Amino acid sequence: MANNACKPFATSPTELKALPVAALASQADAIRHFLIEKISATGGHIGANLSVVEMTLAIHYVFDSPRDKIIFDTGHQGYTHKLVTGRMPAFDSLNTYRGMSRFIAREESEHDTIDASHAGTSISLSSGIASALRSQDETASTVAVIGDGSLVEGMAFEALNFAGSAQDLKLVLVLNDNEMAIAPSVGGVRNVTTGKDWQQKSRHFFEGLGYQYIAVANGHDVEAVVKALEAAKQLARPCVVHLKTEKGRGLACAAGHPYKLHFSMPFDPVTGQGAAPTVAGKTYAVVLAEKLESLMQKDGDIDVITPATPYASSLDKFFNLSGPSHRCGDGRAACHGYGLWPGPGREKAGCVHANHIYAKSI
Repeated sequence: MANNACKPFATSPTELKALPVAALASQADAIRHFLIEKISATGGHIGANLSVVEMTLAIHYVFDSPRDKIIFDTGHQGYTHKLVTGRMPAFDSLNTYRGMSRFIAREESEHDTIDASHAGTSISLSSGIASALRSQDETASTVAVIGDGSLVEGMAFEALNFAGSAQDLKLVLVLNDNEMAIAPSVGGVRNVTTGKDWQQKSRHFFEGLGYQYIAVANGHDVEAVVKALEAAKQLARPCVVHLKTEKGRGLACAAGHPYKLHFSMPFDPVTGQGAAPTVAGKTYAVVLAEKLESLMQKDGDIDVITPATPYASSLDKFFNLSGPSHRCGDGRAACHGYGLWPGPGREKAGCVHANHIYAKSI
């Protein structure tokens, strides 16, 4: 066990599995306390990781990593995974040069199946791994963790189409649905997964694609999540376990933040003072955003799109401008963003387009 100022928590899958299921809630509390304490000091992805604490504990409790393969999408959801696979001492180096990766990294641990950053790749990769395991180890399962924000990616949809028809794959898709990518989720998929009848709509959607479907309305009820994952594992066929979670859970200053403090440089965990997505000063992103803002104030025919990154791209103020100019966030659908705005019809109509995208999303 490892100790912090609050409670002990397991730092290996073996330790975790030795606990009674009733002890997992206190494990989650201790890990959430540790993450807030450490990440507020070093900086890092805080909001998304607070969403998946119970989910990750339940996955490691039910499945047998590294024999069972666990793939995170996106990779910055993996901090609890890092803790329960022995990397607690490395957290002091998070967000530093040559320190512990902010993402999933094979060089760090045998429990990291792939190098994972952004986004939409987990279902495709896990279906390929599950196909290979089918002939190598009949008892091994593959688990893909994907957020509702990443689910809109084109690659994710292609993989959903494929894996739903491969009924002999021991594949569990864990949908971490906190109704956000980096920014709030947008589009038709959100219409399926939200609303009073979200379970019914989601069941029809996934079962129509060939998946078994299990929903947990409170994804922070760790015992309920364990039960759902155990049922999915026993099915031995493609199954979606749909969990409703809260981004930034347990961090008071994240509650009122527009992106639930998705990522931040070091900050005060009580007041939120210092919270910022990038280093202070006039970064290239700030320079570009200021230039776009000035151009849009003069020209109503400028269209700008960003795939879920108004926060770190310094586009928040610019997206709130009044006037006839067009601003669009297409969720995490980066590939779609390239096709959406430069279409021939818009060019013929005299529109000017700018696509503001992170290099890691290309």
